[in-house]
Amino acid sequence: MTVPSDLVIGGTGMLSSSGANTFTGRVYVDAGTLSFNDLAFAGTANAPIIVAAGAKLGTWCWEKTVTNPLWLNGTGVGGSGALEAGGNIHFTGNVTLTGNTKIKGNYYNSGSFAGPITSTGYDLELNASGPNQPL
Repeated sequence: MTVPSDLVIGGTGMLSSSGANTFTGRVYVDAGTLSFNDLAFAGTANAPIIVAAGAKLGTWCWEKTVTNPLWLNGTGVGGSGALEAGGNIHFTGNVTLTGNTKIKGNYYNSGSFAGPITSTGYDLELNASGPNQPL
């Protein structure tokens, strides 16, 4: 997929990608779910991934690092988390909460956040499931 600027995901369904892409803009997940298995999908490293209330970003990557800043809001699709991370995925970019937010670590997740998580009075709920629960 080649997109010259920003990518906007909307609707109630799921867009899933497992291959590399060449867009350089921001990713807006306004509704539904964006799921990716290859971090090359995330665009350039300094472009934020913005998840609106009621939308979800799902990552299913093993031993990968996401350097993009994340702007998260809400509890995601069906309350499953604005961010649902599976696999050993590590987030090193800044995470900004733009509303009360839920993050879920899924089965066999031993991921981490290395960058700061900032909030202006919003709550963060961390939820993990499976045998390796740290997130």
